[in-house]
This record gives sequence, C-alpha cells and structure tokens, in this order.
Amino acid sequence: MENKIRSKSIVHMNAWRLHDYGGIGAMRLKEISRPTPKKGEVLVRLLAAATNPFDWYMAEGMIAKWEINLPITLGRDGAGIVEELGEGVTEFKVGEAVYGQADPAEDGTFAEYAVFRADRLMRKPESLSFAEASALPNTLYAAWNALFSTKTGMDLQPGQSVLIHGAGGGIGSLALQLAKWRGAHVIAVAAPKHENLLRDLGADQFIDYTHQRFEEEVIDRVDGVVDTICAEPASKSYSILKPGGMYVSLLRTPDQNEAKAKGVRAILTFGPDSYPATNEIEAAVAAGAVRPIVDKVYPLAQAPTALIELKTGNGIGKIVLKINESI
Repeated sequence: MENKIRSKSIVHMNAWRLHDYGGIGAMRLKEISRPTPKKGEVLVRLLAAATNPFDWYMAEGMIAKWEINLPITLGRDGAGIVEELGEGVTEFKVGEAVYGQADPAEDGTFAEYAVFRADRLMRKPESLSFAEASALPNTLYAAWNALFSTKTGMDLQPGQSVLIHGAGGGIGSLALQLAKWRGAHVIAVAAPKHENLLRDLGADQFIDYTHQRFEEEVIDRVDGVVDTICAEPASKSYSILKPGGMYVSLLRTPDQNEAKAKGVRAILTFGPDSYPATNEIEAAVAAGAVRPIVDKVYPLAQAPTALIELKTGNGIGKIVLKINESI
C-alpha cells in the first residue's frame, strides 16, 4: 500500500520533449504528467538514460516515416527502479533495479519516469552501476542480433572469426566482447586511440583504419564482418570473407547482386529481432560477458549538449544522462 500511495502522489515530471522536427535545438524541457503503465507495461523511476544516434535522428526528422506522433519524449535506453506494475505483469516487483529500452514510437527515457514493455526490461546486476546499465540496451540488442541471430545476423559459432568495423563505438565494443564470449577470433578496426582498450576487451588483432588498409592486414579470410559505421566500399569487406561468409551492416542495405557475385552473403540487421532472446541476454550480462563503456555523464538538464557531443564527437562507448539522484 505504501508503494502505491507514494507512486500516485507524484503526478508530474520533467521530460525533454520534441514538438517539431527542428533538430537538437528544438528540444524543450517540460513539466508533463507522469505516465501510467498499461497492461503488460512497467513504470520505472529513472536514474540514468543513455543517448543514441536514434535520438538526434528523431530530432532532425530523419525517422518521421515511422509515423511517430509529436510531441514525444526523446530517449530509448534507461535504468532505474520499478515504480508501478501494469495489469498482468508478474515477472517484476516494485523496488527492483532494472534496465531496458522504451518503444521507439512512444515516449522515452529523457525524463524522470518512463514506461517500458515488460519484455523489454531486464534486472540490473549489482556489478553494474545505473549509468552502465542504461548504456546497454540499444547497443547490446544490436550487437547481439548482428552476431547471433539466425535470421538477420551471422549466427556466429565458437571457433569462427569476425572482423568488426567501428569496434570503438557503443555497438562495436559490445560486439567485440560478445564475440569473444562466444569463443570467436576477433579483429577490431578502429581509431588508434582505442587500441589499448579494445585489446583489453579481447581483440585478437587491432587494425588502425587511419594508417592501415584492413583488406591488406587480414591474413586469413574471416567468417563474418560486422559493419557498424558503413565502411566504404562494401566490396572491400566482401574480399576478406570466406566463401559463403556473412557481411552484416547496421546502417545500409547491401547490394545483393554485388554480394552474390563475390560468393558471400550480405544483410542489413536491426536490434529488435533480439527481443525474444532477452532472457539469454540478461544471463550473459549478469555473467559478466560484457563491460559497458561509459564515456561521459551529463545531468538531465544538459541533454541537448550530450546529443550534440554524440553527433559531432568521436569518443568510445556511451554518453549517459544522470537523472534524479547520484548514480
């Protein structure tokens, strides 16, 4: 009863809202009504929210075709404490620490509270801070799907090899760790400033794309390539693949005729395909298979600054927003 009374006593919250597709500068911090979870949903009091390119894509109207209704609260990834359960939710309890991803077409996580579908939430292990946990969902789903999906990924198996373009980024650094956890040989392609960290995360070979041509540095052809940055041209990636190998892009739709001519497979992948694997992903995180990389933490009030840095910067890992209290 105490939780229910406390929950209902808070009826408003601060949130970063987008009313028009005018870019990051069109974001406005507003006081709005706190959401109420519907059937199958969970209300979370957020302590941290991670930024993603998706957020500034939305602000600039690059995904307006998704039929998103404005105004909307920006942000997808978040971590915090379960505040209230919607009808039918039995897998979580009020007061549990969780992290997850909000529906991209609904209000998001740049706010003091957010609603999540129960199947998009996972319990936060004690080994992770709220900032680290918030940095995981979007990038983790994308990396997991690219590597392990049998439909829209390379279905990576122990003993196989994979080259990762953009290994220093949020998705790339997690893909590297997951591939090593699965027992693969991993070649990381990134900027030289990322070399020490990526080797520490398990890279078997590091290629500095600013001074080396990856297609000349790979001695033995690989089973798969995960391209998180749209490395140009794709044909160079095809040239290092074994016959029948898989090129997985997270940004562009590959030319199927070109891939077929090279004797390889190529696909554009998306993170949402991994939602059915949530339990396996949660177990992998709890087992320490991945180490989230948090580059910087900004207060919620500086969300536009964080997005500008995300858009223009070249850091490693994620930029996170701190919400409500110390994380």
